[in-house]
Amino acid sequence: MDYSALDKVVERNKQHVAEGRLEDTHPNVVLLVVGHLENPRMYYKYTDFFRENGIAHIYWIPLLHFQHTKANAVFFNRMADHLHKITGKEKIDVIAHSRGGLVTSYAAMLKDEEMNRFNTIINVGTPFHGTFIANAAYYALMGGIGERLLEKMGYSITPLREMMYCSELTETISKYISTVKGVDFYSIFSLKHDEAVIPGVCSIIDSKNFTNIDVDEFLNLKRRVGHARLTQDQDILDLELQILKGRFNKERFLQKHTIITFEEYRRERDGKNLGPKEYDDVLNRETVFA
Repeated sequence: MDYSALDKVVERNKQHVAEGRLEDTHPNVVLLVVGHLENPRMYYKYTDFFRENGIAHIYWIPLLHFQHTKANAVFFNRMADHLHKITGKEKIDVIAHSRGGLVTSYAAMLKDEEMNRFNTIINVGTPFHGTFIANAAYYALMGGIGERLLEKMGYSITPLREMMYCSELTETISKYISTVKGVDFYSIFSLKHDEAVIPGVCSIIDSKNFTNIDVDEFLNLKRRVGHARLTQDQDILDLELQILKGRFNKERFLQKHTIITFEEYRRERDGKNLGPKEYDDVLNRETVFA
């Protein structure tokens, strides 16, 4: 793959650091992995914010939106390895939004023997156990248009199939990532207001290796933070910066904040034989499938 354009950006940032126009106080290169069908331009605020706070080498990684997760993971690994090498940084930090978190986790699984190249991985609004929204979209498209016609139009529903609630792919990823040690894992999400990850507990990883942060509760937000706004809210950007800079007190957070586990939710849902319209009986929250 031709990385010449990317290399120019890296060299420009190195020059800006040398000239004093940018601070470079962070030991790792930070990779920003976008979500499904997201335009990277929506992340300009991200890169500007972190570069203004001493992280000169932060770069976004796009997705191959209509290709399966494994193809995206291979693409991620190649670009991550390249950026790690040319920036000369110690390790790799990742901030991954939505499907980008699944891709990053799958990429780590493909190169498990090189897991120590990662330092911190922050997942934002990632459907680790899928989402009923993907189920609804998948069956609506299949019923209304059909897979063959969609593919003729250049649209693949493979990503939707992969992100369905408790799909084989999401369960494989969530089980693997819960066992990984030596990497600082975070899942940041809105339990009540993420309209794309339904139910919100699907962003939770039941593992001591993961720090699960519900921004509604932890940040005591008075406003609704939906799926896209998770990438734009300044309080969440500040939280991510604290984590990357090592200023977030994880032990104190875990002592003060408890949250339902995904298995607790699944057992109760299965016991009640709840459908997607009733899932919020478990969470005691407003129904979003009205």
